[in-house]
Amino acid sequence: MELLLKNPYIRRGLLLLLFLSFLPLTGCTIPFINKQVCLPAWLPLVGGNCDLVTEPNEIVLTYWGLWESPEVIQPLIDKYEKENPHITINYQLREIDDYYKTLRSHLETDLAPDIVRVHNTWVPLLLANLSAIPDEVMTTSAYEQTFYPVTRETLLAKGKYYAVPLGIDNLALVYNTALYQQAGILKPPETWTEFNETAKILTHRDEDNEIIQAGAALGYSGGIEHFSDIVGLIMAQNGVDFIDKDGKVTLHKTFSQLSENLGADALRFYNLYATSRKTWNSSWPSALTSFAQSKTAMVFVPSFRIFDILALNPNLPLAVAPIPQLDPTSANINWATYWVETVPKNSLHQKEAWQFLKFLTEKENLAEFYSLASSTRLFGEAYPRPDMAEELINHRYLGPYISQASTCTTWNLADGTHDIYLNDEIKEIFGSLIDKINIDISELEEKLDEAAEEVQKVLDEAK
Repeated sequence: MELLLKNPYIRRGLLLLLFLSFLPLTGCTIPFINKQVCLPAWLPLVGGNCDLVTEPNEIVLTYWGLWESPEVIQPLIDKYEKENPHITINYQLREIDDYYKTLRSHLETDLAPDIVRVHNTWVPLLLANLSAIPDEVMTTSAYEQTFYPVTRETLLAKGKYYAVPLGIDNLALVYNTALYQQAGILKPPETWTEFNETAKILTHRDEDNEIIQAGAALGYSGGIEHFSDIVGLIMAQNGVDFIDKDGKVTLHKTFSQLSENLGADALRFYNLYATSRKTWNSSWPSALTSFAQSKTAMVFVPSFRIFDILALNPNLPLAVAPIPQLDPTSANINWATYWVETVPKNSLHQKEAWQFLKFLTEKENLAEFYSLASSTRLFGEAYPRPDMAEELINHRYLGPYISQASTCTTWNLADGTHDIYLNDEIKEIFGSLIDKINIDISELEEKLDEAAEEVQKVLDEAK
C-alpha cells in the first residue's frame, strides 16, 4: 500500500475520489463553476448517467428570405432562440434579382443555406436538392390537416412534403368603386357572363373609337401584369390538365367529351377581349398604372399588387372581389401563386431547420408574424391555414383572397417570380402565343402545340 501511495498518479486519483465523495449523489454538478460534467461509469456513486447531462451542440441556421424585412421576422427568431438556446438563426434578406440562379447554384454545393424561400412552382424543379419534412417533425397527414389543399399540387412528391407556406395568395378581381358608382353598377360580377356585361359598360371610347377608359385589363400580353396567371386561371376553369403524372405538359391535349380542345377554347375566350369584346387599350404600358390613374376599371391581381397600386395612388377608391366563375352552380376554381420555405438537402441541420419552420407555422406565431408585417405595411401575408380563415375573412382587402384559398389550383404560368429561366420563360412563350393569335387565330391548336413543346423544353432544362 505504501508503494502504491508513492505513485503520483494513484495519489491524484484518490484525491479526486475524496473530492467527488462530497458531491450530491443525484447529480454531477461541480461546485463553484456550476457546470455539469459527464463522469466515467467506473467512478463509484457519481459515474455514468451521461445521457442525463449532455448539452446539445451549438447550431447556426442560415435562412435566406425574400420580401420580409428582418424587423418582421427577427422577433420570432428571438422567441425561438430563447426556447432553444443552442440554436442561432441568421436571417438574410436576399434581393430577388438573380435569386433563382444564385439559389440553384448554391443548392448543388455544400454552400447551401439551411432554410430558403422559394416560389411554390419552383419546388418540383428543385426537388433533387431539397429535403422532405421528417415525420417526427410533421407527418403527411398532419400537414394536410394544417394547410390549404393547393399545397398538394406542387409541394408533395412521393408521399412527402418539401416546403411549408407562411402565407397564401391568389388572383382576385380588384375594381375601382368610383367608376362602378358612376356607371350605376351595384356589385362586382360573380360569373364571366356578368363580367362581360360589366366590362362592356365600363369601357369608354373617344370619337376616334380609341379606348380612353378600359373596362378590364384582358385579352393581351403586353402591358397586362399577370396575364399569364389569368390565362392559367381560364384554362383551369375550363378543365385543362397542365401536366400528367409523369410531369409532361398536357395543356395542349386536354379534350372534352365532345373532343373539343379545352386549352385552345380557353385561349379563344381570352382572345375575345382583344377582338369582339375589346376592353383594354393595348397601347398603354401598364395595367396597374392605368388602374391607379382611374383609366382602367378592373384588374386581376394577387394581393401583394395592392401595395403597388396604392403606392402610385394612395387615395384610389378600390375594392376586392372573388374571381368570376364559369357557372355559379359548379365548383369554384381559382388560381394560387405564393411563396414557401424549404430546407436544402445539403443542409447539415435538416431536422433543426424543419423544427424551426414548424414553429413558424403554428397559429400563435403566424398571428404574430401577420401583426409584425402589418406594422410595416397595409397588411401582412394571408394565413396559409384554413383554421385561421375566420380571422381575415372580413378583412377589407384580404377577405376575398381568403375566401378563394380552399379552391385554388396552381402551375408555372405565375408572373412576378423573377426567375428568368423558368416561369419568366414560360410567360414569354405564352406572350408570344397570344400575340400570334391576336393577329391570326387560325390554326390555333397547332400554335398551341408549338408553345407546349417549348414549355416542355423549359421544364426539362430546369430539372
